Amino acid sequence: MLVGSILVFVSWKPLGEPPAQANLALAIVLLAVFFIQAGFNAWQDWSSSRVMASITTMLPDNCVLLRDGGQVTIVASDIVPGDFLYIKAGNKLPADVRFIEISSDAKLDRSILTGKLKRKLI
Repeated sequence: MLVGSILVFVSWKPLGEPPAQANLALAIVLLAVFFIQAGFNAWQDWSSSRVMASITTMLPDNCVLLRDGGQVTIVASDIVPGDFLYIKAGNKLPADVRFIEISSDAKLDRSILTGKLKRKLI
């Protein structure tokens, strides 16, 4: 867009004898569209980075799990396959947790992922 606008500006005055008003108008429109698009892209990048930052705050910091026969609190990023997590109401969970045993009234809030309200586990 920017290159096209520059080419039309060049064809308006330096190459045009006499200068064509339509070329000037086209160059201005192309330049305006370029700046509007650049502004929209900048706003979209800022908005998506803000959303990603808010999602990362939803990740769990620490988890309580069973290791070596006892309860241990570790950083969530150090969980490995085979670890057993202790979960209570209000805990944030890693996304790849597999439930082995749950109570009959267990519910999860997956609204951030699905847009739906809490759902009872079956």
